[in-house]
Amino acid sequence: MEILFDQATVGLIECDLDGRLLRVNGYFCDMVGRSRDDLIGSHLRDVVHPDDLPHCESLLAGMVKEHRYEVEKRFLRSDGTVVWARTAASLVHDGMKSPQRAVAVCVNITEDRRRAEELRQSEERFRQLANSVPGFIWTADPDGRATFVNEPWTAYTGLSGDEAAGFGWASVFHPDELEAAHEMWRRAQETRGPYQSEFRLRGQDGTYRWFDIQANPVFDAETGRIVSWSGTATDIHARKVAESALRESEERFRMLARSLPGFVWSADTEGNVSYINEGWSEYTGLPISEGLGFGWLSTVHPDDVAPTMKIWGNVRLLGMPYDTEFRYRRHDGVYRWHLVRARPCRDPVSGELTTWFGTSTDIHEHKMAETALQESEQRLRATYEHAAIGIGELDAEGRFIQVNEWLCALMGYERDELLRRRCHDIVHPDDRPADLEQFHRLMAGEFETYSLEQRFINKSGEILWASVSASRVDDELGNPLYGIRVVRDISARKRAEETRTLLIHELNHRVKNTLSTVQSIISQSLRKAGAPPDAREDIESRLFALSRAHDVLTREGWEGAWLTEVVSEAIAPYRRDGAERFRISGPDIRLNTAQALAMAMAFQELATNAVKYGSLSVETGVVAITWSAVPSAHGRRLRLSWKESGGPPVEPPLRRGFGTRLIERGLASELAGDVRIDFAPDGVECVADVPLK
Repeated sequence: MEILFDQATVGLIECDLDGRLLRVNGYFCDMVGRSRDDLIGSHLRDVVHPDDLPHCESLLAGMVKEHRYEVEKRFLRSDGTVVWARTAASLVHDGMKSPQRAVAVCVNITEDRRRAEELRQSEERFRQLANSVPGFIWTADPDGRATFVNEPWTAYTGLSGDEAAGFGWASVFHPDELEAAHEMWRRAQETRGPYQSEFRLRGQDGTYRWFDIQANPVFDAETGRIVSWSGTATDIHARKVAESALRESEERFRMLARSLPGFVWSADTEGNVSYINEGWSEYTGLPISEGLGFGWLSTVHPDDVAPTMKIWGNVRLLGMPYDTEFRYRRHDGVYRWHLVRARPCRDPVSGELTTWFGTSTDIHEHKMAETALQESEQRLRATYEHAAIGIGELDAEGRFIQVNEWLCALMGYERDELLRRRCHDIVHPDDRPADLEQFHRLMAGEFETYSLEQRFINKSGEILWASVSASRVDDELGNPLYGIRVVRDISARKRAEETRTLLIHELNHRVKNTLSTVQSIISQSLRKAGAPPDAREDIESRLFALSRAHDVLTREGWEGAWLTEVVSEAIAPYRRDGAERFRISGPDIRLNTAQALAMAMAFQELATNAVKYGSLSVETGVVAITWSAVPSAHGRRLRLSWKESGGPPVEPPLRRGFGTRLIERGLASELAGDVRIDFAPDGVECVADVPLK
C-alpha cells in the first residue's frame, strides 16, 4: 500500500483534523515543488494560497459532519508560483468510527484553468469586436436557436440577450415575412450553406426597418457536422426606400451591404495589428497578411506616418480612447482621408489593458468640403475686412458685435470704440426714430431686409450721408441671431443732388420769368394789332399749360414725370365746377421729359376745345381719360383715350385748326407714335398709341 500511495499519478496527502500534514506522495511533492521532509509536519496554511485558506479550513472543520468535500483551490510552490488543483477529501475513522485524520486526492488542473482563461479572453475579444461595429452580429446553434446577440441588436429591438435567446429573435420580424424567414432557415439547413435575404425588423419604438441578413454555417473539422451559425444584420432601410433611384448602383450597394462599413481592426498593447477586416484589403488592394503587425503603415501617407506613430505612442502609455485623422492609400494610388477611432479593451478581472479595437471611416468628401469651407471663410473674411463699404454685425439691441476696417474709418472710431456702442448712437437724432423702428421690426421677423438713406455723425462731429442696407441672420429654427448692416458713403452724391436741385429750381424760375415776359409781349402785340380776344386767350392758356408742365418736371428733378400727375395738373383749371366732370382711370406710368411736355400741351388743347365747344361747355358733359400699358414686339406701348360725352352734338370742322394740327401732327411726331382725333356726333375722342421709352 505504501508503494501504491507513493507512486500514484495524482497527489495524495494525509493530515490530522487540525490541518497538519502527516503523509504526502511524490506527485504532490513535485506538484508543489517541495521535498517530503519539508512538507511532513507542516500545516496546510504553509502550502495553500492565502486567499483560499479560510475556505479550506472551513471545509476541513465541516468534515466532522459532512465526512468529505471537493473543491478547486490554489497551492503555493516553493518559488512562489501558484498551482491550481481539484481536491477531494474524506475522513478516515478508527474501529470505533471516530474520525482520526483526513485523506485528500489532488489533481493538477493548472493547464485546464489556463486554457479556460484563454477561451474566456477570446470570447471577450469577440464580444468587444461584435459590440464595436455598426449593425447586428449574432450566433445560433445548429437548429437556429440564438445563443448570442450584440449590443446594437439590443439597442435597436429592445430585446435583451435572454429575450432574444432560442427563437425569441423571431418576434421582431415583420408578420408578413416571418414565414419566409422560417422557410429560408429550413432551406439553409437542407443545403448546409450560407444564406442571405432582406427582412423588416421591428425597433423598440414599434417601427420597422429593412435589414440585410446574412449567415454562415460553422462546421466541425472532424465530423463535418454544423456546430453553429454566425450572422450579421445590416440596416439597408434608406436603400430600400430609395431603391428606384438607386437601381443603377444596386450591385455595388449589395456588395457593401454584405460587408461591414469601413475598416475594423484590433491590436495588442504594443500596437501590433492582430486582426483587420476585408474592407481594408478591398480598399488597399493588398492581402490582409500585409496589414498585420505594423504592415498597415505602408498604406498611410508618408507625411502622416510620424504624427500617427507619435499619437499612437502617447495613447498606448495613457490607455485612453483616441480619435485621429490621416490618409490611407487606395488601391489606385489615391490617398483619401479617414477618421480613425480606437478604444482600449481591459481585462474585466485585473483591469489590465489587453487589446485595442478600432475602426477607420472614409471622410474624404467631408474633409475636402471642410477645406473648401475654410478657404471660402478666409476669402469672405478678406472681402469683409477690405471691402470699400462699411459692414457691421449687430445684436438684437443694436450693439456692434463685429465691424470691418472701412466702417471704422468711415465713422472715425477705433474698432474697440465701435464695439462698445450701439449703431443708433451714431445715427443723426432726426433719423434715429425711423431707423430704430425698422431695425426692431427686422429683428422681430416682420421682414428680412430693408434699405434707407440716413445721416450719421462721425467721431469728429461731422454729418455724413449713407445708404444703409440691413438684413438678418437666423438660426436653424428661424430665430434671429444677429443683424447685418452695410453702409455706403453717399455724402458726395447728396451734395451733388442738392446742387442740382438748386440749379433746377433756379432754371425753372428763370424759364417761368421768360414765359411771363413772352406772354406779356405777345399780349401787347396782339392787342396793338387788333387781334381777336380768343387768339390772346388761346396763346395765354398754352403758355400757362407749358408753365404747369415745367412745375411738374421741376418737382421730379427734370428726370421725367408720372402720367397721373401730368393729367391732374393739365385739367386742374377746369375742375372748379366739380371733380365729377372728369373720370380718370389708368395705372401710374413714368414718362420721360419730352413725353410729359407733349402730353401736357395735348391735354391743354383738348380741355380748351371741350370748354368752348364740347362736353365741358354744358352742365351735363363729362370727359373720360383712360390709359393702359400693353406689351408689343418692341417693348411696352401707351394706349391713351380722351372721350367726351354728354355735350352738344359734334360736327366735324370744315378745316383743321391749329390745336387739332398741334395734337395730330406735333404730338404724334414728338411721341413717335400714332395720334388720332375723331369728331363723333356724341363727343370728340382723341386716341394715342405711342411707345414708352
